[in-house]
Amino acid sequence: MGGNTVQFLAAMDKRISFACASGSACSYKNKMENNVGMELSIVVPNLYRKYDIQDLLACIAPRRLLIVSSDDDKYSRDASDVVDEARKAYAQMNAEGNITHVRYPGGHALTQERFTYIVNWMITNA
Repeated sequence: MGGNTVQFLAAMDKRISFACASGSACSYKNKMENNVGMELSIVVPNLYRKYDIQDLLACIAPRRLLIVSSDDDKYSRDASDVVDEARKAYAQMNAEGNITHVRYPGGHALTQERFTYIVNWMITNA
């Protein structure tokens, strides 16, 4: 649940200057429609009625954010749509280049290829 924790912490704590989350940018709506279990720490009662993960990511703007997702990962199934929605908040702050989304083939597991990308992104953006 590290990716979810990162998203919440970065949204709430402005001292965090950049964030990376892998396999965790999936909307509540998508999770509920597809019976994807949700870990209790990401469930805020009735939050989904008004807000979703794209709103959480928008709260991180204009700080740098990397979202890593994959095609066959139920925990990041609609990450492209989530990031596209969050990108609007970045654009309003003239920081569209500060949100990055990379999508890989495969499942949820953090592969060496993804890990290497994340490390290189962090070195570049720290």
